[in-house]
Amino acid sequence: MKKVVKIIAGIGLLLVLIVGGAVFYFTRGLEEGREVTIEEVELAELEDGTYTGRYEFRRWTNEVEVEISDNEITNIMLIEGFDQEDLRDEIYQRVIDQQSVTVDTVSGATTSSKSYLKAIEQALAGP
Repeated sequence: MKKVVKIIAGIGLLLVLIVGGAVFYFTRGLEEGREVTIEEVELAELEDGTYTGRYEFRRWTNEVEVEISDNEITNIMLIEGFDQEDLRDEIYQRVIDQQSVTVDTVSGATTSSKSYLKAIEQALAGP
């Protein structure tokens, strides 16, 4: 009976450590990410073409390609990085619809939204 209690206690401790580690990993950097500023980019100054940008911040690292035609953003593609498909598509569509990188973030996903937006900004802002 004591052996069973020790096994159950060991499993419980292991679960607490796993959950604690996961919470630490998934919340680390959230506050810093919320504070990231997205700067407007002047589309009228950009030539037609495909621009690549990368934003690196902990687990929110993204690399994108942004297509410009007639001074408008026509397409955005994720090349590499974390992929939350629904969120990514929502942010990309907002950018294309508003022709701006300073769009509203998705509620509850501010840091992730800003990481997509910052990669787009980096692509269009150049070196």
